[in-house]
Amino acid sequence: MTEAVFQYGSDGYELPVAEVKRLMLNVETIMNGRGTGLVRATIDGAEKAFLISAGALVTFHVPVGTLDEDPDE
Repeated sequence: MTEAVFQYGSDGYELPVAEVKRLMLNVETIMNGRGTGLVRATIDGAEKAFLISAGALVTFHVPVGTLDEDPDE
């Protein structure tokens, strides 16, 4: 399974590429709406929620060539 990284502040989480791409879309929706919202991810068997707002430091590290892949395949 190909891994990617979702980084929230100084905390980084290795997740499957499809999950990180889902988080990217959710964060993009919140940021484009200029609002605040929560994104959720299952990390190490537990659900975690991350507050996304204009001041949130969120980055994504996805392996080259995987951004155009369909996450549902």
